[in-house]
Amino acid sequence: MKSISHSKYSSLSPEKQATRRKENAIKCAQYFHRLGRKLVNEKVKGIDFTKKSIQEIDSWIAETTNALGIRQFNK
Repeated sequence: MKSISHSKYSSLSPEKQATRRKENAIKCAQYFHRLGRKLVNEKVKGIDFTKKSIQEIDSWIAETTNALGIRQFNK
């Protein structure tokens, strides 16, 4: 049985598969970037975002994004 992600891309050429996966990774990173900005008024895993500046939050998101292996994107 094929996995969902495999069957989703199986009809595409390897280059198009790579492009599609990159686009999806960027969308994922953008989602978490927006989510991180929303966390200014939240406490997550003991991190009090209410006491951090937008620059500190952006830095935290960049570190998290890099740790996940997703390239940083332009805002």
